Amino acid sequence: CDVKESWNAELHPPTEIEKIVENAKRESNVIVITGGEPLTWDMGPLTTQLKEQNLKVHMETSGAYPLSGTWDWITLSPKKTKLPTQTVYDNAHELKVIIFNKHDFIFAEEQAAKVNRCIPCLLQIHIAQEETKFGFTFDECREMLGQGEWKNLTNISISGVMGMATNTNDEEQIKKEFQSLSDFFNEIKQEFFSDNESFKEISMGMSDDYPFAIEAGSTLIRVGSKIFGERIY
Repeated sequence: CDVKESWNAELHPPTEIEKIVENAKRESNVIVITGGEPLTWDMGPLTTQLKEQNLKVHMETSGAYPLSGTWDWITLSPKKTKLPTQTVYDNAHELKVIIFNKHDFIFAEEQAAKVNRCIPCLLQIHIAQEETKFGFTFDECREMLGQGEWKNLTNISISGVMGMATNTNDEEQIKKEFQSLSDFFNEIKQEFFSDNESFKEISMGMSDDYPFAIEAGSTLIRVGSKIFGERIY
């Protein structure tokens, strides 16, 4: 992700494509290229060499720049301030939009219509004791669902909830936060989605805490650091 720790170019000098490919193929047969923003570069040379090694190549992009490269999967994460090009809309396989309020639903619906498919959506809930993490509070989410405007969405399907626990060594706090999200999922499943079989996902748990998340009922975990190692800033 484009975090401030990555902005110092002296800490992250340009790397030759051959070296990137050599390192990548040792770690996985599926390579995900993300940002900053990949499409500010010509991705043709890199993806060509990755494909020559029989690797599957995925990308997450805002789509705001000309599409280049050869891709097995494109995740489109559009930004309101600079919308995607039509070529990226036409080639995107999935859409990623963070839903924080009803205006985000409108934006997501508009973007989903442009990629011409019904996109599954997770409601992001703030369960951590950290201001640097975002999402609905439980009450805000209840209020939003109670208003019912989401029922009119035709290109967005709400399929579950997601949340991140506090970054702490206190295992009991982590367990409590994960359990709170699981309990909330069951609550709104019964009240708002009882007849919706696609509302089934609880996305929580990362490399350091995923066993607690699975214990609490997580159906989706994110363990990139466990697979590829810790980031070096």
